[in-house]
Amino acid sequence: MKKRILGLLVGMMMLATIPIAAGMTADLNNNAIDPVPEITPLGKKRTLIMGFITRPNIFFFGKFISFRAISVRYRVFGEGRTVQVGGLQRMILKNDFKGIVGNHFVCALFEGIPR
Repeated sequence: MKKRILGLLVGMMMLATIPIAAGMTADLNNNAIDPVPEITPLGKKRTLIMGFITRPNIFFFGKFISFRAISVRYRVFGEGRTVQVGGLQRMILKNDFKGIVGNHFVCALFEGIPR
């Protein structure tokens, strides 16, 4: 019986540390996010973004879309890197993408890098 209780306590402690290990930290500096996609001197980079999001927000006269990432992956072509974003981090995309941005998911190809 004591082993079960001890096991439950250890399990509950581990569950409490998952958000800390997953990077759910607050931004204490309140840094503003620059909504302009990155453009290199060689040209525009293409990015494929897929995952689960919160409800998107259209702003700045319909030029940009903002949402919070629940579990999103994006791949930047040309650089060969894949990035996983989560923890309700805010992301901003230009509204000239090819794909779908739904109420709870995103699958889009666009030029630039999301911020």
